[in-house]
Amino acid sequence: RWVAGVDLDAPSREVTGEPRLEAKRALEAVLTRAESLSPSLRAVFDAVVCEGREIPEVARALGVSRAVIDTRLLRMKRRLRGG
Repeated sequence: RWVAGVDLDAPSREVTGEPRLEAKRALEAVLTRAESLSPSLRAVFDAVVCEGREIPEVARALGVSRAVIDTRLLRMKRRLRGG
């Protein structure tokens, strides 16, 4: 599975063993929680987090202001943290 240009299943030369496994589990937990985001928050999650797109580009693509994207990012982060 690919996230933000990283193949999660590929072997890593930088982080191995338990730290890599913990990081992978944490990322999978975030991805699972992301499935319950509203469509507007999920669109921002996919564009910014998964695709690595810049905020101004995402705002233009979604036809909203940068302030709207900033607000959606804050809401998204709160929901992903469980708050």
